[in-house]
Amino acid sequence: MEAANGPDFSHLPSDALHHVFEQLLKPGTGDGTGLPLSEFVTRYATVRQTCKHWSEVLLAAPPLLHLDVSVMPESWLPWLASLPLATLRIDDRLDVAWSPPGEDKQQHGRQQRAGGPPAGMPAPLTARHLVQGLEGAGLPRPFWLLLPFWRLQALHLQAPVSSAATPAVFDGACLEGLSQLQRLSLGSFADFKLQQLPGSLRRLRLCYDAQNRTLSVPELPPHISLDLLRVEKAGALGIPLDDLATRVAAVEAHAAEVLLGVAVEDRQLIRTFERPYREGSFVPPHIWGDEEADDKSKDAAAMTANHFLVRLPSAGRLQRLSVRGGAAHSLKFMPVAPGGVASSLNWLWSVVRLQGMHQMYGLSGEEMDERQQLFYDRLRFTLAPGACDIEVVKPQQALAPAGAW
Repeated sequence: MEAANGPDFSHLPSDALHHVFEQLLKPGTGDGTGLPLSEFVTRYATVRQTCKHWSEVLLAAPPLLHLDVSVMPESWLPWLASLPLATLRIDDRLDVAWSPPGEDKQQHGRQQRAGGPPAGMPAPLTARHLVQGLEGAGLPRPFWLLLPFWRLQALHLQAPVSSAATPAVFDGACLEGLSQLQRLSLGSFADFKLQQLPGSLRRLRLCYDAQNRTLSVPELPPHISLDLLRVEKAGALGIPLDDLATRVAAVEAHAAEVLLGVAVEDRQLIRTFERPYREGSFVPPHIWGDEEADDKSKDAAAMTANHFLVRLPSAGRLQRLSVRGGAAHSLKFMPVAPGGVASSLNWLWSVVRLQGMHQMYGLSGEEMDERQQLFYDRLRFTLAPGACDIEVVKPQQALAPAGAW
């Protein structure tokens, strides 16, 4: 009798139910992650089984969804593509409730008891089978997942396989048709082909495979303009500053070593900087032993840093350059000819890579602090252990906090 006199939730108006569904199907955290697919399926089925009215409202206008996918039955792909999916994270290690079934029946039985997909469902697809454009990562197969998800606003893709023998290379061609995509996070790839990124993109995160030993220089296509570019690499990273300054508001480099390329018209400055590396039998200047050439090269690097800092307040889009990790202790600036930034950075890396860039002259924290006095009304320098920020002083414009994603 008490239950009969209680509120009848089956007759809630549609707008109230929409709010209820949003709360039931949203992730438990606000860090941009999604709801594991197994948990989403459970909640979705529960809502539909509550009553006919709830089921009809959910089917007619499901809320925007944020999902984590590691494995899924192949027959569910068309169903998921019919839902308004706003955030999709694809990673082999996301959903521990659904592990790919083992090759033997005994292992498969253990996984079923642990809460895997219902018995009789088709074999799940792993993340390595969900995306094409992964050169060397597993066996390629036709891909038809992302194109139907035309509502996607955020995508995270973790490379399932990447090694020296089979490096995983991301190809932006697999994002064709995602005209609403604004946030893209790519993890553990050996390299990235970014020429076909959608023009709607505003935040991009590139995380290189820890086994990568090259100097990676991310180059954006001309049609891309970003609020944030975050690049992560365990080793050395090259940054083409002038190219990014016109099209990226905030650049974050998380790396052990960072080489910053600055385009200059002064060819003599470039030759002065490069002389010890070109004439020293491909060894760093401290080994070559020509102290005069060494000192002039260091002066040229300092002049290049000043050249960049003077131009930064009026460079165009760039408002903040953040460096995290070991590279924050000493910023390396290299003068390069316009139009040849990437090739120049890679050439210098081929000379110093055995010893590492830590042997090169760079701006220490104290030297950056000294420059604070020169640019006090135009630039703000913030130094901390393992962190260095250079920010254009524009109080009226707010940027996302450094390190946020």
